[in-house]
Amino acid sequence: MNVHDQCAGPSPMGSLNSPVLEPIYRSMSWGDMVHLRSLNPKCNPTKEALTLAAAHPDSVFGADVESRIGKTTTGAPARNADQAIALRRLAVLEDHEVTIDALRDTGLPEDIAIDLVRRLLPRPTGWSIFERMSATPTLNAWARSVMTREAEVHVADDILTLRILQTFGHDVAVPWVIDTTNRWVFFYSTMAYEPASLGQLLDVATLDRPNCYALRNTCRKGYQALAYCHYGAGGHIWPHWEVHEGNWQVHPDLRAGLITDDIVSTNGITCDTERWLRDVTMVGGLDATGYSPRVGVDYESDLSDPENVACDSQRAPVAPSDLHERLETLAALRREARRAAQGAGASSPAPHLDTGVASPDADR
Repeated sequence: MNVHDQCAGPSPMGSLNSPVLEPIYRSMSWGDMVHLRSLNPKCNPTKEALTLAAAHPDSVFGADVESRIGKTTTGAPARNADQAIALRRLAVLEDHEVTIDALRDTGLPEDIAIDLVRRLLPRPTGWSIFERMSATPTLNAWARSVMTREAEVHVADDILTLRILQTFGHDVAVPWVIDTTNRWVFFYSTMAYEPASLGQLLDVATLDRPNCYALRNTCRKGYQALAYCHYGAGGHIWPHWEVHEGNWQVHPDLRAGLITDDIVSTNGITCDTERWLRDVTMVGGLDATGYSPRVGVDYESDLSDPENVACDSQRAPVAPSDLHERLETLAALRREARRAAQGAGASSPAPHLDTGVASPDADR
């Protein structure tokens, strides 16, 4: 039976109503449903039948959508039954059909829902939710795609992918602290599986002298997108990270434990690397005992002073404004010294060179 033309003309399928179409649609895959909708995105009988098919427990495409839902810190589904049904219905919507209410029904905070809708509306007609969740269904898969991409991708495009992952219950927060004693940076993730590709991305992003600067720049843009997505609801890093008794922790944490070192970059963190990391982080510097959580316009840092190469904890930290002023002063002194040397060279008479060759006018 050809269901692709049910809104195209006076065919027998064109007069079928939603209850008749629903059992046909629920036997189709997610990709088939998106293709069907793309033939005529404005066909109302198709939309209504899909809404019914999505909620059916035997829906093939619904089960496919539900299999992409993220996990909590203990490996349980990150969405309840009602939110899973909402995701099934959301998954077959065209970009311009996605609403804040539809996203809120999936469990997404309103602030993040607004941001996602604003990113989908300017796009041409398309099916970003299906495309992104098919290509990169997990945070680790997204990190792997960043590492292997050939064409340059704008940070905003990665943010769109990460927002869609958040919609499906994936925790994309990767906050950090700096170990000022060993000059390492520790990243944390609550994903329930081994973050191998994500760890590689962070390792490359924190290299001081990489073999390929273009790859490092790509990985840094990837972490910049992650850091932007730390922005959530209620002043915490959604959904798990909250300030509890003065420290950032996974809260609520069904593991009943404090944060652990999930991803450790053992690259030496230089002043430039630290400055980049803090520049792209609006929220997400963890406050953990023994580490440096300081963030802000004028953060204090034990690493920002280039003279403190041993990271001596006894030396007073230097604020960026003071360091910037000092570096400007030193640069001005060096420029003045160069100008003075050049001026001295210009005022000196040219030295006489005796070549041993007689001048043609010597005997005149």
